Amino acid sequence: MNGFEYQYHTPNNIFDNVLLITEASPVEYGVFSVMAIVFLFFLFFIIPSINIIIVYLVKTHESKKRKNFIKQIAIQKDIEDQIADEIDVH
Repeated sequence: MNGFEYQYHTPNNIFDNVLLITEASPVEYGVFSVMAIVFLFFLFFIIPSINIIIVYLVKTHESKKRKNFIKQIAIQKDIEDQIADEIDVH
């Protein structure tokens, strides 16, 4: 496989990388904290809210379709009744 290689990390390399965290500045901690808070806000509030809105819109659309269907049935019934009355009169 070209371009892919496995690099073995010794425990000392891992420990050195973990120690790099302590060298981060307060600004980097602040940026990371703000990003984490925004991510959690989206995860727990925005995404469920969007889901609730979508479900509501789908339900209202289905309700409108049902009402229109019932109106069409009522109009068709009225037309059939008028035709039946016309036939009975003549």
